[in-house]
Amino acid sequence: ELVREAGRRGIKLVLDLVAHHVSPCSREFSEALFNPTSPYRSWFRFCKEPGAGEEEAVRRFVSEGCRELPRELWGKKPFYETFMCNWLMPKLNYSSAGVVERLLGIAAFWVERGARGFRVDVGHAIPDHALRALYEKVKEACRDCVVILEISRGVGLYPLGVIADSAMNYDLRALLLEFLVYRSIDAAQFVERVKELYASLPVHVALSMYNLLGSHDTPRIATLCERCGASCLKLLYVALFAMPGSPSIYYGDEVGMRGGGDPDNRLPMVWNEERWDVELLSLLRRLSLLRRRLAPLRLGLFDAEAIGGEAVKLLRWWRDEEVVVLLGREPTRVSLPSEYLDVEREKPVREAALGPYSWRILYRRKK
Repeated sequence: ELVREAGRRGIKLVLDLVAHHVSPCSREFSEALFNPTSPYRSWFRFCKEPGAGEEEAVRRFVSEGCRELPRELWGKKPFYETFMCNWLMPKLNYSSAGVVERLLGIAAFWVERGARGFRVDVGHAIPDHALRALYEKVKEACRDCVVILEISRGVGLYPLGVIADSAMNYDLRALLLEFLVYRSIDAAQFVERVKELYASLPVHVALSMYNLLGSHDTPRIATLCERCGASCLKLLYVALFAMPGSPSIYYGDEVGMRGGGDPDNRLPMVWNEERWDVELLSLLRRLSLLRRRLAPLRLGLFDAEAIGGEAVKLLRWWRDEEVVVLLGREPTRVSLPSEYLDVEREKPVREAALGPYSWRILYRRKK
């Protein structure tokens, strides 16, 4: 019913696929823990001899439904591989053919039931051979289904386009925060690094990147921007929509929800509209419409230029159309090589004056 109703509204469901680790109470880990001869033993890596009482404590924890980690395990490293030394997240061993087979079966199950893709949790820590098998399985069942990897940094180091369609672009997020929020780099440094980022990606992958400012693993972007103000927050979103890739918005960020680290960044959605940042919501609606209307913002090639130390020119072009997005964190005057249409002000311009944390979105059709 959910798939049908979503489809009626033009929405496709992309599921979160946790393929890196499991619960200690999963059948597979439980059997591997209690029975060293279990066929599931090879699904995990038991990498050292348990310390005194540790194995008994884990078994008791599992037997009681994984409710509360025993105190005797606090501060100790697990005797099995896990996600970030967390007793509650046993890591799957992809050297075992059974683990890969199970992963492919799960993906096929949900695609058959209407899922149109997966965001692969902790994708940067899953071996390429398993990701490639998953990618091929998904594409075999549904050519239009998408596979997106969670990659915390260094997206250019992964063979995207071979093991997945796209990845979460935390690298871009870091650059935008450094330039606009923390001001730890100047315009020239930002331009150099953002061009290096996109040069490391095939064009079709760059246009498919999952661009983000916030997620369930980061503080809310509105909270981070308390140090630089509401205009800074808006400018970040303008930059996000101007970059190659698909802009994504973590639930609630579109209305300015606040929150620090986990669990404050995962609180329920604020439905009281009196608490919404309606100016931010209005901006995001306008940016969404512009992206839909202006093909270069979706399909265009990309370049960037520094304008002094405080402003940046982003260029996107596709066929005979060009979009220029000017981003400034301090007042800057910009001369343009030809006449452009100021899209938001709906008037032709040959130069633009940027104020603190301001932008201009310009368009022209090449002759």
